[in-house]
Amino acid sequence: MMAYSILNTSGHPLKQLLKLSSNTNLSGNTRKLETQHSKRDCRHNFYSIRLVKYWNSLPAELVQATSQESFKRQLDFEDDTGIQLLRCSVIEGDLFVVFTRIPRDASLPLLREITGSLLVYDVEGPDDLSNLLPNLTLIRGQTLVFGYAVVIKSTSLKNIGLFSLRVIQQGGIRIDNNPQLCYVRTIDWNVILQDQSAGVSSVKIVKNGLMCPNTCSSDCSVASQSTGRLSAVGIWSPSLRDISPTDGHCWSVNKCQSSK
Repeated sequence: MMAYSILNTSGHPLKQLLKLSSNTNLSGNTRKLETQHSKRDCRHNFYSIRLVKYWNSLPAELVQATSQESFKRQLDFEDDTGIQLLRCSVIEGDLFVVFTRIPRDASLPLLREITGSLLVYDVEGPDDLSNLLPNLTLIRGQTLVFGYAVVIKSTSLKNIGLFSLRVIQQGGIRIDNNPQLCYVRTIDWNVILQDQSAGVSSVKIVKNGLMCPNTCSSDCSVASQSTGRLSAVGIWSPSLRDISPTDGHCWSVNKCQSSK
């Protein structure tokens, strides 16, 4: 926090302690600090020297935060998730976001693949997961949560917001007990589950928002790409229809579902 304040406050009295690197050929964090060298061992423990390595390891999204409050929220999120996780494009294993309040500007912008499962349980904060997981495309389901590759339960979400999600290779989907959550049945889960059979993967959607418009924009009105639908009780059924194909499929009223 102090480093952010020093670097972003004009005339800060400790400004001379930290100096931005003059090297313009930087990858990742482009606001890296200049390394200060010392021949004396005692100076290696100085705040200004110890801070450089830590600050330079932070991702660009964090050091470029637009306010000190935003920086603090994201830094708290980093402390919980670990800095390395923010740099991951693939998580080898599961991603569990549980028993927490997610800052609205928290994000894992590089994450595209989870080899295990995604569990979002007992969390508050954002209206959807679009900022937290903006580029999550593939969930392999190599490890499952009671047979499910995606579990979203007991949250304050209003939409799911996994706009980039295209494929769940193995395992089902369970979304329940989210009292404000809408636009769950307007998603064509068949497309995301692809070639999985009804006996292997189930979709369970129960006890979510009751007063939901569940109406997609006219831009989403395209023919369905699959033959199956969710049954009235939310269990996978390849013969029952929950939405007319002419209604299209969407993640929210203005965000159409794409399979590309």
